[in-house]
Amino acid sequence: KTDGMKLLMEQISTDSISGLRDYVMLTIMYTTGIRVSELIGIKAKDLSLSDPPTLLVHGKGGRDRYVPINKKTVSVIRKYISAMNYEAHERLENPLFVNHMGNCFTRQGVNYMIDKYAEMARRKSSELIPNDMSPHKIRHSTAMSLVASGVDLIYIRDLLGHSSVKTTEIYARADAQLKRKAIEAASKELVISEKAEWDTNTSLKEWLINFCRPI
Repeated sequence: KTDGMKLLMEQISTDSISGLRDYVMLTIMYTTGIRVSELIGIKAKDLSLSDPPTLLVHGKGGRDRYVPINKKTVSVIRKYISAMNYEAHERLENPLFVNHMGNCFTRQGVNYMIDKYAEMARRKSSELIPNDMSPHKIRHSTAMSLVASGVDLIYIRDLLGHSSVKTTEIYARADAQLKRKAIEAASKELVISEKAEWDTNTSLKEWLINFCRPI
């Protein structure tokens, strides 16, 4: 899944402001695991790029939370902020991401953007990009990557904005199932298949046949 996201990101040209915007949007989505509704609700003032860089996320039910920003992405985020002149005080209340009409992105707009780059990536490696690529798939990939990396479920809960760790545990169980499948697939190559004992035992077969006959 990490390879798939890397391939997806490689399809974006950051030479234009729109490409730079798309790159920042997808980077924030994947590195923080925020919901699409939270992504489009970000305002310029919600970003703090001083050390340590953080993002104020306006979550479901009015529950705001701070999430860390990957330090490696700060430079490209700064480039986008500068291009959009979001450093100006009068623009701090503006939505961080706007469409070509200058309006706040919608959920449909984000889906369209992801579909566009997913289709481009799929032409290069179809097995890495699912046909139903979506913001939720990206959020799921983030959660699974965190679980696989051994991050504590409490931290993952807080990062993703889950109200209960029970919701987060779903990803842990899914990760355990994937590991079990991998182990079982590998064991097929190691375990010698055995025939059932009764299959070659003539006397046992005869006894079972007689046992089942009506008296």
